[in-house]
Amino acid sequence: MYRFTPFIPCHVLLHQAMREILPEGVNYCEEFADLIDHPTCRLDLTDVETHGNTKVRIYECSECGRTCEEIYGKYERCPHCGAVVIDAD
Repeated sequence: MYRFTPFIPCHVLLHQAMREILPEGVNYCEEFADLIDHPTCRLDLTDVETHGNTKVRIYECSECGRTCEEIYGKYERCPHCGAVVIDAD
């Protein structure tokens, strides 16, 4: 965009671009900040359930408080709020 309109300040072009790609009413400053500073969380182990021969671990997100289940591997992000997991049990 800047190539075609070099006389318009970059912050104005950014504002126009964000308004075009985000839904109405979304605060583009917060969305843009999330690209720079990702929210982080811990997934705290709260329970282990057994389903047949499979153990299912139940975690609670320290950021949003919602629970998620895990059988294999670990989460890189909370599946509900998207916060980056920095310390999983």
